[in-house]
Amino acid sequence: MKANTTVVVGMSGGVNSSVAAYLLKKQGYHVIGLFMKNWDEKNEDGVCTATEDYRDVVKVANELDIPYYSVNFEKEYMEQVFKHVVHGHLDGKNPSIDVRCNQEVKFGLFKKYAGLLGADYIATGHYARITEVDNDIQLLTGADQNEQTYFLSMLKKEQLKNVIFPLSSLARWEIRELAIGAKLATAAKTDSDGLCYIGEQEFNQFIRDFVQQPSGNIIDDNKGRNIGKHDGLAFYKVGSSYEFPTNDGVLRLTVLEKRYNDNTLIVSEDHNHEKLYVTDGFIESLNLFTPASQPFDTLICHAKTGYRKPNVRVTISPQEHGSKIVFDEPIRALLAGQHIALYSGPECIGGAVIG
Repeated sequence: MKANTTVVVGMSGGVNSSVAAYLLKKQGYHVIGLFMKNWDEKNEDGVCTATEDYRDVVKVANELDIPYYSVNFEKEYMEQVFKHVVHGHLDGKNPSIDVRCNQEVKFGLFKKYAGLLGADYIATGHYARITEVDNDIQLLTGADQNEQTYFLSMLKKEQLKNVIFPLSSLARWEIRELAIGAKLATAAKTDSDGLCYIGEQEFNQFIRDFVQQPSGNIIDDNKGRNIGKHDGLAFYKVGSSYEFPTNDGVLRLTVLEKRYNDNTLIVSEDHNHEKLYVTDGFIESLNLFTPASQPFDTLICHAKTGYRKPNVRVTISPQEHGSKIVFDEPIRALLAGQHIALYSGPECIGGAVIG
């Protein structure tokens, strides 16, 4: 009976996790809300946003008549997620803070703590699906167009066991309607993803408050001359465009290369410069679920090179160290340390990290 099955829901204080808890309670589960404080951030009024989010969790939990708890993972998040990602950027790589957070915190620390609360299952507000075929777990894309298997594809299969995604069959507008219909306190609020879903380019700007970088020259690829000074290589992402103060005024230019040997940024007015495109790359870390978890000579599937990027057909071939990936069409700005997700139809079969 579901009434005897305990599900601990990760409640962030946003509408998605609120509706996830609402649906599970409606389905008859014994639901417990668990709020994670991973980051101490204040808004423009000096109020800790985590405190505001937790107040909303309390409101929704009381509306649903479910018990709720709060756990502080700030120290672990800083050591296992934030510092790891920042060091990657300082080393010229582009790790995903979202993917790392899921690996270490949401399906690591959170799941372990939920077990202490008696959880049979954990649940989150991710737009994804989990199914079991022949006693084997499969991760499938969610119904919403912004489904989130991309961020889950580096999890280990063990981390996906006893996990429920209550929003798997719903679109965002349906979730909002459910929240309004249930008169949840968060019905008019956007979902609170905390620091995790800060975005790739935005993260490069975000870390300015945490690291120091030496300035260096900006070279125009077309003109071949120095046109100004950059603030530090770690604050820019190859393929992204920024407004640079140059000798010719403020110009919006696209980064083509970060040259570490002389601390130089190579830029261009051409946002789709040919130098940004590649048709193959090297995979330094490959994480496969099933059925492709067995040794293989060649794996043909589809890959998503970014959260909002379209799928492209790829061929992956194991090498002595790592694997080679070949794309059926040119890929723009494939970067070292970048995370990609792998698919076979609607099934996410795993993920990889570009070397």
